[in-house]
Amino acid sequence: MRPSANRLFYLALLLMILPAAAYGAPVTRSLSTAEPGAGEVFTVSLSVGDIPLGGVVETLPGGYIFAGTEHPDDRTLIRGQMIAFTVADEAVITYSVKAPASGSGDIVGVWEDFAAEAHGEIVPSHVAVDGVEVPGGGRVSTHRRPGRLAPPPPHSDRRSLPCGTPPGWSAMKRPLLVIALLLIAAAVSATGIPGDADGNGILDEHEYRAAALTYLVGEGDLTRTDIQDAAWVFTHWDGRPLEITDSTGQTLTLTRPLRRVVTFSGEALETLRSLGFDMDRIVAVDKYSHEKIIFFPECAEKANVGSWLSPDMERILTLKPDAVFLYATITTATCDEIQQKLEAGIPGIRVLRFDCFKPATYPDEIRTIAAATGCEDRGDEFVAFYTSVMDRIRTETAGIPDDEKTRVYFEYWTDYKTFAAGSGYNEKLEIAGGYNPFGGESAEYPEIDPEAVIVSNPEVIVKLTGQQLAAGGYVGRDIAALEATRSAITKRPGWARLAGVDDDRVHVIHSDILGGAQHFIGTAYLAKWFYPDRFTDLDPNAIHQRYLTEFQGLDFNLAAEGAFVYP
Repeated sequence: MRPSANRLFYLALLLMILPAAAYGAPVTRSLSTAEPGAGEVFTVSLSVGDIPLGGVVETLPGGYIFAGTEHPDDRTLIRGQMIAFTVADEAVITYSVKAPASGSGDIVGVWEDFAAEAHGEIVPSHVAVDGVEVPGGGRVSTHRRPGRLAPPPPHSDRRSLPCGTPPGWSAMKRPLLVIALLLIAAAVSATGIPGDADGNGILDEHEYRAAALTYLVGEGDLTRTDIQDAAWVFTHWDGRPLEITDSTGQTLTLTRPLRRVVTFSGEALETLRSLGFDMDRIVAVDKYSHEKIIFFPECAEKANVGSWLSPDMERILTLKPDAVFLYATITTATCDEIQQKLEAGIPGIRVLRFDCFKPATYPDEIRTIAAATGCEDRGDEFVAFYTSVMDRIRTETAGIPDDEKTRVYFEYWTDYKTFAAGSGYNEKLEIAGGYNPFGGESAEYPEIDPEAVIVSNPEVIVKLTGQQLAAGGYVGRDIAALEATRSAITKRPGWARLAGVDDDRVHVIHSDILGGAQHFIGTAYLAKWFYPDRFTDLDPNAIHQRYLTEFQGLDFNLAAEGAFVYP
């Protein structure tokens, strides 16, 4: 669900609530005069062209009075010497200030860029009536409490009308409805949408605006995170809870974005990165992902919570995540138990169950995770990339008669151990157009009599490496190990007369690109090996490189690093 244009203003209100920090100077200020006469009204111009959605808070020196602006009334908020403006692609914001009879000081300000999550200070502008400096200068402190705007000077009443505002200034004539909502917006359910004042489960425009304004003036109980979460729901989910169904069939209702995520699945972690999810929001990962310092370098310093087979529940509870990713169909009883413990120990936690390695379900899982994380656009791009590969293969192999399909013996890490129908590897083999002579075995991963392999006389032989057979992968460039693995296969007793050996169609492939989220890369290699004449224009290596560079954001050159297939 995409944010509607007429609601961007309300989101922009939030940009005034972050703490000031130096991130450059995209906002500059100019004055019509820095030496106004006594009582003279002068113009202040703010150049804000580089902020698509943001806010600016200006603070005037003591005695100087805000005199008006052409900025929309409902996007301007005055509290004492402070003037807050929301920014939505404006190039310039101007406002007027009336000088006192005498006095000098600095106009200071801060800017916020919500889209870029950046913020900083505007260079101070010094003003002095008739150019005369007054000791003390009348500057107002810009100290900001965490999560609040700078407080007004001690003599100012937060709830009073701004001192010196010209009569009839419409920004101060708030509708009674807004005032009422300001008083009740803090009544927020911990499990509901922040700012949903009437508790009907929908955050409408008035409630969102009231919640943001309440927070901006330092009133109510809403925190910065509450307001940011409300903005997320309002813009990404149209102010309504988002219902998603994971791969176990359970329906979850999300009322806030995911901020503190734990992943027990490397495939889910990889998918999140493909979607452009903020990896800083991942607070802990499983031990296997933690060990993959080449592929997941950003996870080396994150907490290690063990595996789904042996989770460190105490550490997870200490981290207080708001979402945990678990497998849907792997060791379901174990994952069910983990989910039950999490839900009992952390009220309101979201446990999301996805596999992210099965071709039949992966596109829908990508879309669902993208919706849950607000990464819909990136999700659409990734699904298009993924399906362009898999659909191309399916289309080309769909019409091949069973008796004309390439016979393939696919061997697991263990010698003479293969897979049958129902396994994930067999699904990929069939998509690539292969015929598995052992697909009818009762066990999902059966051990085969060596003589049975010879009798089947496979046209193509594929050996899997990785994990239980360490050879190749992202660490180093161990092509020699892959070559040695292939050589050992061709020298097995009686194998010289196999069609696959005789025709030099024996291949080795690493599980990194066939068993997990990268399975589409390995499937492309299988299709290329099974039907080289049908897939002359299919380049699995180019697909792999694009995936790493464009979707994983890794600086990894396949021409010089890693070893995944041979030959």
